Amino acid sequence: MPSPLRIPATVRACCAHAAAVGSLLLLSALPALAQPAVHVNNVEHRVYRTSRNISLDGRFTEPEWAQADSITDFRQRDPVEGAPGTERTVVRLLATPTGLAIGWSCYDKDAAHIVRSQVRRDAELRSDDYVSMGIDGLHDKRSAFYFRANANGAMWDGEHVDIETGNESWDGVWDVRTSVTSEGYFLEIFIPWATLRYAEGDSVMGMNFRRFMPRKNEEVLWHAWRRPEGLRFLEKEGLIGNLDGLPRRPRIEARPYLSTESRLAERRYFAARGDTVLARPSNDANIGLDIKAPITNTITADITINPDFAQAEVDRQIVNLTRFPLFFPEQRPFFTEGSAIFDFGRPRDSQMFYSRRIGLGANGTPVTIPFGLRMQGRAGSRQVGFLAAHTSGDESTTNAVLRVKQDVLGRGYVGAMGTFAGETGRPGSAAGGVDFFLPYVVQGGQNLVFLGNAAFSRDSVGGETGGHYRVMVDYPNDNADITLRFDHIDEAYDPALGFVQQRGINRIAGSTQDHAAATQAQPSHSALRVQLWPTTRSSGGARVASTMLRFR
Repeated sequence: MPSPLRIPATVRACCAHAAAVGSLLLLSALPALAQPAVHVNNVEHRVYRTSRNISLDGRFTEPEWAQADSITDFRQRDPVEGAPGTERTVVRLLATPTGLAIGWSCYDKDAAHIVRSQVRRDAELRSDDYVSMGIDGLHDKRSAFYFRANANGAMWDGEHVDIETGNESWDGVWDVRTSVTSEGYFLEIFIPWATLRYAEGDSVMGMNFRRFMPRKNEEVLWHAWRRPEGLRFLEKEGLIGNLDGLPRRPRIEARPYLSTESRLAERRYFAARGDTVLARPSNDANIGLDIKAPITNTITADITINPDFAQAEVDRQIVNLTRFPLFFPEQRPFFTEGSAIFDFGRPRDSQMFYSRRIGLGANGTPVTIPFGLRMQGRAGSRQVGFLAAHTSGDESTTNAVLRVKQDVLGRGYVGAMGTFAGETGRPGSAAGGVDFFLPYVVQGGQNLVFLGNAAFSRDSVGGETGGHYRVMVDYPNDNADITLRFDHIDEAYDPALGFVQQRGINRIAGSTQDHAAATQAQPSHSALRVQLWPTTRSSGGARVASTMLRFR
């Protein structure tokens, strides 16, 4: 047996301590009727309050649109940082009794060349003309929901995780209608108050708005328009006021379901004796209930009883020609909503929690989930998450996950997570660990991020305890994106509710990418990407080393 790897004490310590054409012309011709922007206590714009709901048609037929504040100060992030947008963009906000209405006027002097190819929900839209917005209802600069739509009205949404990543599995309730004219394209977006999270009694939300024009490779934003920033850079979000007196979230939402299935008799015909019944007709019925109950305005509990996952998307069929397990993303709504809180470890490689383990038996066949409970949200300076699910059948198991993140610095956190999986009558398997995410803004406004984790797992039969240690330094900026990381995964590290692609390895990996050279607006440069992966792993008692070097 090879001797265990000795991790430097400094690395262990660092790891351990470680979201009508006429009316259009009227709006553009009467800018003086719009309320001027008001700056009070850093609030830059005020939502216009109306006592009636609006009709979504993409034409701004309601007179309230002409009275709302106009947000017009959009600046380029690309291709010319800080320059005014080449096309006029106007955003207006209305607070209705049931939700927030956002009106986008995206003028275009060459409207015939507006790109609008996508119509599917949750399509990326990156090849189309589109608008997007981030809404930080708690204005804590740590949590937000993102909404994106193109000129066809195709919708995409997601949940904020950090400056580089988000939870794209989140699906909120909202709607959009558009119209396209010779002047550009126009959108009316409606987001119910129940979709957003906001503190009771507060009157301010953090927001930012972005427009993208692919034929010019032009991206304009209201705030955070510097290249190292962007829409996900919540520290530079704008503040929108006049949002006091918003309705409280519904006390409880219940969604029952009933599904039935009927099968005809299965018969087989024989020439000698006629037909024979092989299977009698049958009828099956299932009933279930999903309950959403806000504990506070910022913490929500979800309960599912005998859930039905018939509407979940089907996995793509993939032929695995490698010796490593394949990672399939979660598709079941109960597990996707708010799933970002349970991220721990390197995604798709060494995750402590992989929700698709719940609902599968030891041989990989589906089992029934009669009951599930999830709570997640924010309590002061902490983000908390809890998930528990019970499975029945031949393998009756109880699964639970607990996650806590404590805010530190402006956008960072230190956190801890634990998982448990136990079959009835047998000891359970446990895993736990601590992690950290420490983002800094260094000289010149550049981003520098330190992150890592230390974790362990122990199986139900009292086997060997396995560990996983990871440290990463990331420099995610416009001029370059440089990453250096170290991973150590013991052979015995195998969390029962996790996903580990390789065990018994030490990996030092680095990558660098020159973003500026790859930008279409700067064709005089060539792109260079270098990646280096020296890796050692245990194989039959010997240490095997490999290195990959890639230039592009």
